[in-house]
Amino acid sequence: MTDHGDGILADPDAAIAQRDAARAELDQARALLLTKSVSKWKHYKTGKTYVVLTVVIRESTQRVEVVYAPLGSSVNFVRPLSEWEEVVRHENKSIARFTRVK
Repeated sequence: MTDHGDGILADPDAAIAQRDAARAELDQARALLLTKSVSKWKHYKTGKTYVVLTVVIRESTQRVEVVYAPLGSSVNFVRPLSEWEEVVRHENKSIARFTRVK
């Protein structure tokens, strides 16, 4: 498999495998983040509540990303799923970047 620096893989089988892996990750992310009701999450540092709108695959990188917005806002943000699920250090504790609000 050769990447010519433009993100295009020279090996079609590898490209298909990468696409299939991204789709599987997307399905897993949807199961984690989305439910029939609104999925609300609290940010560890700001304490603000955010609503997950959807999860997507960024075409250029095949990375799964979370599309979310502050509660009551029309501004949307995008963050890689890997960052969304990340455990971070804050005040000498390991905590999730986002925690689900029930």
